[in-house]
Amino acid sequence: MRAKISALVLKKGEAFYGAAVTDFPPLDASFVEFVLRTRLASLRPEALPPKADAFKAFQLVGHRPEDFDLILQRAITSGKPSGEALVEYAVRRRAEMFNELKRQLAVLTPLQRAVLRRMADEDAQFAPFTAETLAFYAKYCGKLLPRKKITTGDVQRALDSLERKHRLVWRSARGAYALDDHMIGDVLNKERIGEEMRLLTEPGTEELSVEELTEHGFFGDVTR
Repeated sequence: MRAKISALVLKKGEAFYGAAVTDFPPLDASFVEFVLRTRLASLRPEALPPKADAFKAFQLVGHRPEDFDLILQRAITSGKPSGEALVEYAVRRRAEMFNELKRQLAVLTPLQRAVLRRMADEDAQFAPFTAETLAFYAKYCGKLLPRKKITTGDVQRALDSLERKHRLVWRSARGAYALDDHMIGDVLNKERIGEEMRLLTEPGTEELSVEELTEHGFFGDVTR
């Protein structure tokens, strides 16, 4: 979301060019506590999951209320709304989110993946058609498309497909682009996962288990 807003204030011609963007803090432990008290109102206070475990689970699903509600519902349905169970369901949900994104990335062309990679690196400063950016695309795609010269038309078609077909990219009314979901950037920026995104981009690779994702550092930003 921040990347989308930034695109509206940093690009000339956009509606809010020159305005300042203030980061709102993510939902914190007080929100998690509120959800626990309202969703698990029938339980005795001592039977509620520990606040620290519940907040860890919330962090694991990217501070997303809808995903926290999902794992909480799973824990309730299983009859085990304990802190340990909640964290375990959060780990599983995070793995599901990764594999959902993996499936989306696996069907992209090399140029489409290069565009996403550059967009994740540059954030609001992303300029899709500069000489420097075209050189990045060429280097990224070089091994897969050794005789292909990347043109601005190729890039525009890749952007259109990423926006309209794959729903991975957002475009403002005046042509600024941003990743549609911050998790796309989070995953793309984890270059230690496999060999230069091999696990993300090779068609036909199987889904990764929680243990494999842990081994590749996908949970490294949240201490379990």
